[in-house]
Amino acid sequence: MKKFTFRIWLYFAIDCSILAVSLLHIPSLLQRATTPFGVVDGGDRLTVGQISDAALSGALCEGDKLVRFRDHFVRTPEEMEFLGDLASIGEKAPVEYQRRGETGSCFVTLVPYYPSLRFIVISLFAGIAIWGIGIYILWNGWHELVGRVLHWVMVFFAADVMLTWGAVLPNTVETVYRPVIFLFSYEVGVPVFFFFTALYPRRKHTSVLLIAAATFVPAALLCTASSYFYLKALSLSSIEHFDSFQSVYNIFHVAMILYIGGGIVNIVHAYTTSETSEDRLRLKWILWGLIVAAVPFLALYILPQIFFSRYLIDEEFTTIFFLVVPFTFAVSFMKYRSFDIDVVINRSVVYSVLTVFVAASYVLTVLILVSLIGGKEVFEHYLFVVGVSLLVAWLMNPLRKKVQQFIDESLFAARTNFRAAVMEMSEGLHAVISTEELFRKLASSVWKIIPAESVAVYGMDNGQLLLKARSGMTAREIMPLPDGFSASLRTSRTMAKPGALSFSGAGINLSESQCLAEMGYAVCVPIRTEGGEVYGAVGVRPRSPNDKFDENEIGFVATLCAQTADTLDRMLLQERLVLEREAKKRSEELNALKSEFVSYVSHEFRTPLTSINMLVGLLRRRGLRRAKAARYLDVIHGEAERLGRMVTNLLDSARIENGIKEYTFCGIDLCAVVKKNVDAMKYQFKANKFSVSVHVPNKKLTIRADADAVGEAIVNLLTNAVKYSSGKRTILVEVRKQKGRALCRITDRGDGISKEALPRVFEKFYRDPAHSGPVQGIGLGLSLVKHIMDVHRGEVSVQSELGKGSVFTLSFPLDHS
Repeated sequence: MKKFTFRIWLYFAIDCSILAVSLLHIPSLLQRATTPFGVVDGGDRLTVGQISDAALSGALCEGDKLVRFRDHFVRTPEEMEFLGDLASIGEKAPVEYQRRGETGSCFVTLVPYYPSLRFIVISLFAGIAIWGIGIYILWNGWHELVGRVLHWVMVFFAADVMLTWGAVLPNTVETVYRPVIFLFSYEVGVPVFFFFTALYPRRKHTSVLLIAAATFVPAALLCTASSYFYLKALSLSSIEHFDSFQSVYNIFHVAMILYIGGGIVNIVHAYTTSETSEDRLRLKWILWGLIVAAVPFLALYILPQIFFSRYLIDEEFTTIFFLVVPFTFAVSFMKYRSFDIDVVINRSVVYSVLTVFVAASYVLTVLILVSLIGGKEVFEHYLFVVGVSLLVAWLMNPLRKKVQQFIDESLFAARTNFRAAVMEMSEGLHAVISTEELFRKLASSVWKIIPAESVAVYGMDNGQLLLKARSGMTAREIMPLPDGFSASLRTSRTMAKPGALSFSGAGINLSESQCLAEMGYAVCVPIRTEGGEVYGAVGVRPRSPNDKFDENEIGFVATLCAQTADTLDRMLLQERLVLEREAKKRSEELNALKSEFVSYVSHEFRTPLTSINMLVGLLRRRGLRRAKAARYLDVIHGEAERLGRMVTNLLDSARIENGIKEYTFCGIDLCAVVKKNVDAMKYQFKANKFSVSVHVPNKKLTIRADADAVGEAIVNLLTNAVKYSSGKRTILVEVRKQKGRALCRITDRGDGISKEALPRVFEKFYRDPAHSGPVQGIGLGLSLVKHIMDVHRGEVSVQSELGKGSVFTLSFPLDHS
């Protein structure tokens, strides 16, 4: 027994009260009176239309202009209906009319508005069916806001169908509460539907309270106004108040078109933006149901009434279209698990309910066709005959089931639709191109055919089963693998809990029931090759504990699992071939990269060594002036420094690669480190004719870092600025404090970096393809800068434009200790 809150029990009480009011409303429908002739809008006056009974119509003839009816001036067919509701069947109603300019009067005898039970039966059938769907939704979805809102949509919808206008019985409370309930359910129920579409399948970004206010405030105002004017019209028998009510009522009909249209737009938008095929299938059924029900009602009933004060078809025929709504919603619930409602569906209950629904629909269809041919009056004549026939058919239904079961077991043991489904799904499985898609296809294929609450596909991953795809209700992410269960996966065709299958046979393992119960599945089928290699498993949970899977269903799952294993074999073989090809290609690229690297290193080392050797030879000459010797020594020192930096970069790169690079962290002044390393680069700046500006604050900027590593990062950035500046040879070095961090920014006006190369400039050995000329260096500097900044919990960023220079920024957290 489910535990409901007091509010939910209150909902049930209100639902039952609405149904009771609807049933008690039947006498007023039977007693509703109207004239024995029709009226049409003739412009300034109503005109007498078709006369159904001349004997009861007095002296009236077709084409007469109506002036007064029951002592009231009448201008619209709605006013005639209202005055008829205030009268009773058989009453002699005075009529004043004009014929060829002359005024006359007579009495007409009022007749039943509904000459047969056809409309009443159809309305009750449709209303109770829709009301039942609303109760079903509340019973299973009360814990979700969207479930409760949809429940009210169905209940108000049912009330609209059943609580149509009826006779106003004198001295009864029903005269007050029935029209109020009808107007409330009609004029608030449509906005509730729009509110539901704003919540399902997921809430919109706007707040729920804002959506509710925008939806219900206009509806509440219209409902209050129409109820007030209608009750005033009833209490005073006032045509003026009724006209005011009719005006408000027409305004609501315009608003209703906007509400329903907006709701359909919401559902269409949700359908087009849904990420899964399951959501689209759910929404498709709901959308079709709403369109089939709403469009005929609006186009054939509401709009003609607003613009022409008449209906294109009888009201009961528009009601028939409403029967599509509970049917499509039921399909969405039971087949596609709509609205995330946790429903346990018993097949026998579903079959029984649908059998009653289809049988009753069949009876109504026959009776409607008969009444269309023979007139409304013959409807009740055949109602008893068809009802008795239906009762006999229902009593014979158990025998029919036995005969059908015997024929199926004797002649059609293998179901044709399963064979066709296997062929279709097999083609789909062989067309997939990834394991993820393969597992999703397997899950959806099984779920479409097998009557299950949940279908989960697991893949073998490092000795355990991990969830790869599912359809239906939620599933466990990891399936445990005890030793016995692992062995069963390799040897059993199917593992099942006792009572989960309607058959027995070889390959069915019932010994793993405890493990299956822990997993939450009744049946588990391994995804296994003929060689015994297990790739995964499919877990299936029935919709009801009493449901049993038959041999065809399990055979279908086993066949798909075997085909999935074969497809996985093929895909893994293709993957191995691709990986081997990629490994070979990568090996060739690495060999080429090594050769290129050795060539780069040899060239870079040879250049400074050649300069050093040449200058040493010059220094050995006698008679060399002191100033020139000092200049030669400066060059030797600078070249040695450059050679040392390249060696340091190589060694640091190797240490980082091997994970043995060590750093010594302490509080250091970033300004001092920057100045020191800019001074260390003076020779290179002077040799390449660079103008360098340094802007640092007077106060210390203390960071916790390895001074040598930070200096190495700065020097590498300065070296890059020198190498890649073939035009303007200016460098700006700035140090500043910004938002609790210390920044070092190095700006050059050199060659810049292309947009394509920016994301990769910090990779080892990477060079911008936009720079085609010879460039010094071995391609390690920026990768070392990135590593140093990562170790220091800092960041390095670059802004650059080809031909306009680059800006590299090092950002360190300040040391507040």
